[in-house]
Amino acid sequence: MDRFFLILFTLIVFTVYGAMFHFAPKVKRFQVETEGQMSYGLDSAKVNVIVFEEFACFQCRRFHNEVMPELFGKYVNTGKVKLTLIPVAYLDPSLPAFSAACCISKLGPKYLKAFLDHVFEMSDKEMSTLSARELAASFASTAPKISLNEILQCTKSSHIEEEREKSIAQATALYDENIHMPTLLVNGRIVSPLDKQSVFSTIEKELYDQKK
Repeated sequence: MDRFFLILFTLIVFTVYGAMFHFAPKVKRFQVETEGQMSYGLDSAKVNVIVFEEFACFQCRRFHNEVMPELFGKYVNTGKVKLTLIPVAYLDPSLPAFSAACCISKLGPKYLKAFLDHVFEMSDKEMSTLSARELAASFASTAPKISLNEILQCTKSSHIEEEREKSIAQATALYDENIHMPTLLVNGRIVSPLDKQSVFSTIEKELYDQKK
């Protein structure tokens, strides 16, 4: 009799756990178009991270300065993660920095992160009061291989507004036409970028799942 109840109990446990697994909510994953955006790391990396950053966003500055360096050091530079940066200018004060960023990413792709580092080190007031020309000039002085004249010519191009609208549309699509900045996706899964532990634990889980 004891053996019968043991078998019955085991069957019930497996049934319950099976039902929990079957009916557990699936993790929602989003597809984001990254063509033309600047990426860092290996194309063969098992984990893809996409980051949307708004220049006039205080939380974006916090994320970029506090989380991004460790994200690069632990995962991007070690070949575990491919990271795509998508600047956003949802707020008008961000437009000069966004214009300069778009042009820098086209003229000298590897310099985009360095430009973002440069801008996010500024105070919000300083960043929002400088023109695209002034922002480009201040960065060009730290990256002499970047042509300031080419950047300035590029900022006058009509494609800047198209790029702005595209990045805003992508960001708002993730939150049912609302926008949250910064936004971070790990293999298409939205993760709170301001919770560093959550970001890194999600990446570790994705890396572990890829090994199965």
